[in-house]
Amino acid sequence: MVALMVLGGTRVIYGSLISRETDATVYGIVGTLTAVATIASLMLPSGIGSAIARFVPFSRGAGDLAAGRGLYRLLSRMALVSAVLLAIVSGGIAVLFSRPWSDIGQVMLLTLTYSLYVTEKAGLYGFNRVGEYVRLEILGSGVTLGATILVVTAHLTWYLLPLVAGYATFVIGARLAIRPDLRGSRSRPDLAGGREVLTYVLLACVGALAGTGFLQATQLLAAGYASAASAAYFTATIALISPLYFLPRALALALFPFLSQAHGAGDWDAVRNHTDIATRALVAFMAPLFVAAELLAVAVLTLYSGGSLAGGVLVLQVVLLAAFLSVIQVPSVNALSSGSGLQLKVPVGWAVAGCLVGLASVAVLAPLFDAPGIAVGYLIGTALAASGPIIVVWRRYRTPWGRLIPTAIALILLSFGAAQMLERVMQGATHAWLLDIVVATIAAGIAALVLRHEIGAMLAIARRQRAGSELEHEPAEADVASTDVSATHGVEGPRG
Repeated sequence: MVALMVLGGTRVIYGSLISRETDATVYGIVGTLTAVATIASLMLPSGIGSAIARFVPFSRGAGDLAAGRGLYRLLSRMALVSAVLLAIVSGGIAVLFSRPWSDIGQVMLLTLTYSLYVTEKAGLYGFNRVGEYVRLEILGSGVTLGATILVVTAHLTWYLLPLVAGYATFVIGARLAIRPDLRGSRSRPDLAGGREVLTYVLLACVGALAGTGFLQATQLLAAGYASAASAAYFTATIALISPLYFLPRALALALFPFLSQAHGAGDWDAVRNHTDIATRALVAFMAPLFVAAELLAVAVLTLYSGGSLAGGVLVLQVVLLAAFLSVIQVPSVNALSSGSGLQLKVPVGWAVAGCLVGLASVAVLAPLFDAPGIAVGYLIGTALAASGPIIVVWRRYRTPWGRLIPTAIALILLSFGAAQMLERVMQGATHAWLLDIVVATIAAGIAALVLRHEIGAMLAIARRQRAGSELEHEPAEADVASTDVSATHGVEGPRG
């Protein structure tokens, strides 16, 4: 959480400094080039990173440390080659956008360093180097902010180089931190094992492109379908929603290697119970935050951009709805993608279906409604992509989410509607942001009150865990179904 708060805060400050230094058109171009580098890294490095985070802990759980070291060496070399090739590809894409050579060089460097950052971060978590990850994230963020201030105060146009410097710092430090874990014997996977790893990498890449890639692509879609300022709206939106991903991202970084190790050890109860508790905790604690975020969107976007991007408020509010669905699916996706066999194909298949439906929706809605049409298309695609894994895990493990998740979604939809009404009533009023804060605080309190039983159950579990109890063997509160599904239903392993 500390590392991700620093990372997310850095990106928000970086974006705010750049947006205030430039106009909406230039800021949109910066966001478009950043999206090109991010999407390029999703083509292969993200899948390699997922494989590192999955197979290294899996091998440790199975007691085969030599296999874990061998797999990391093989995958890290694949990551380096792919990063270089994708940097060249991203440079070619920048040429198609008719960018000058300085921008082409920057986007190539950003693609290279960000791709390696993705895989090295996975290596740190795969070898349980969490402390080093935190320190390196803080160090890299400090370098990024320092370089951004230098670029802005000197009125330079090298807007991507601060990100390059931060990611490069992280990569070098991660390589040094992991080196002690690579000492000792190594074994390469056999033909069947190599095929499994390669299949996993490809599936993870497809899933990342269809999921995270779709979000990043909204900036490119806005540049092609909508008005000139629309790309800047989506660039600001992506930066501003990042703090709401702190908890789920931190949870995923810790949960995914743990679930992979549990799968390797055949501990189905651990997979089932931690997935259930993680989902309920995310829904219970994140829903009030999203309720408040919907009502604070106007004030936050105005503060972020100095008012220059205030026209993108509806875009931010619609994407917030989609972001909540992306957040609560994290444990279900981790439970499926950390398993063996066909389990990974479930989230990947739903992500691809959601991306295709979302793109089709954008093609219909964008010409009619400009940037808000793209946001609604993204919401439609995300709703489909997120619902699949949640429903599959809910049915497979018979988890008690039947009323909790619909209730939380209804609360956020009501907040979205209230935000639209409040904006119309207070349009042009002075100090309207004060009313926004008051209403948002009250609304978040009401949401917490509605979800109080689930919040209480999660806090009780946390207290018992802190007292030394085994989390996967502790029952939840009486008002929710038992988290020990195996004891309730007598299921020995995941169904179907």
